[in-house]
Amino acid sequence: MTEITGKPVLPVPSDRNLNPRRRSFPSRGFVLALALIAVFCLTAYFGFQVYQDSTAGLIRALDGNFEVSGAAREKLAARGASVVPALFERMDGSQSPGSVFAESTISFIGKPAVPFLLEKLRSPEHSVATRAALVLGHLGEREAVPELVACLATNDEELRIRCIKALGTAGGDAALSSLISLTQDPSTSVRIAVSSALAQFQDSKAGQALESMLDDADSSVRVNACQGLSLCLCPNATPEIARLASDASPGVRKMLAAGLGAQNDAQSVTILESLLRDPTADVRSAAMISLFWKDLPISLRSLVEAAHDPDESIRIMAIGAIAAQATPDALSLLAELMKADRDEVAWGISQMPSNKMGTFLGLLVSDDPAVRADAFYVISRAEVPYPLYDLPVPVREVIAKFGDTWSNGRFLDSRGEYCLQSLLTGDMSAEEVERELRAEFGGKAPTGRKAIIEWLEDLLIQRQMILRGEGR
Repeated sequence: MTEITGKPVLPVPSDRNLNPRRRSFPSRGFVLALALIAVFCLTAYFGFQVYQDSTAGLIRALDGNFEVSGAAREKLAARGASVVPALFERMDGSQSPGSVFAESTISFIGKPAVPFLLEKLRSPEHSVATRAALVLGHLGEREAVPELVACLATNDEELRIRCIKALGTAGGDAALSSLISLTQDPSTSVRIAVSSALAQFQDSKAGQALESMLDDADSSVRVNACQGLSLCLCPNATPEIARLASDASPGVRKMLAAGLGAQNDAQSVTILESLLRDPTADVRSAAMISLFWKDLPISLRSLVEAAHDPDESIRIMAIGAIAAQATPDALSLLAELMKADRDEVAWGISQMPSNKMGTFLGLLVSDDPAVRADAFYVISRAEVPYPLYDLPVPVREVIAKFGDTWSNGRFLDSRGEYCLQSLLTGDMSAEEVERELRAEFGGKAPTGRKAIIEWLEDLLIQRQMILRGEGR
């Protein structure tokens, strides 16, 4: 507002302000700046996409999360031998995701990577040659065998060991012959690697070489030789490895016990039974595990000794093995053991192989009253888990007949009689007993003093019938 001749005068609006259809637009400079920014962003975006799909970008992505690294590995593997040099450089010998995934990607590329790896195997640099041998060990290509054999003459022990592992993976007569020649190598580490590599050959020559290594001065070599003979090569290796039962090394005896689990002959059972008395708990445990899964007859006397072992896990497995025999003598032994420790016997019985459970529960319907009584005594107290649909009809009928007195036997044995007597003498009210019964039986428990007394009396009578073997 301005003053003219002392009077206020309002400014006169221009035609531009009076025209409602007229709009103001950004300046040309502003529009140009926006265009430049858009071009820059698009260039950066597409440039980043190109980088991501480049070999360098994909290798960098190997250090990303699982999804990112997985996608990068697929893209790199699809490019074949062209990306092997870059992947090989990414292998730095660490356990970082990028290094591990680079190694696995080369392995996935497979045979096309072999020429490059053989070139690197000849490198004078220790780290380069050992990395190449490591990946060749994953590939198992026989094309690499001559170069791997040539590397065995080096003084670099780590490289020799990796070449030995690669020869074991590659296989073939040439690889086998070179490994056999190293069974008496001065280096213990080399002999250990050789014993492991020989185990991969399904060949009698490899078996003979491993048999000679059973007498090696180093216990680790003997362990590997025993494992190779028993688990990988010879289904009837028991006579060859039996002498290791008196080996001075507990590790060797433990491996013998584990290896004999794969042998299906009576001699293996005899040796395992003797190892149950070994002074080393690990050896006894390995022997018990091997015996536990055998379908051959096992001496009850040996199992009873194991059932009193200081090691709890051995006792549990021994009880399960006794129950799995499902014989009257085994049942009688379980009844005696249960008097000493009900919970341990119950746990041991529950660990028996599932294919033996039906036979064991079948003792409930034995024609011999003494066997039937032991069966009811042991099985009801152990609360054995029973898959009813797998059981013979007579056994299912016995279990169904006693219902709650079977599945709740532990409560009835420990609290049933006490609750009934306390209710009769007034030491517990009907409400207190009802609460305790509902906690155990749920909605099946009755209400009211008279109904509770009658119900408990019936259950306890049935329970006594079970324990006396009167289930039939």
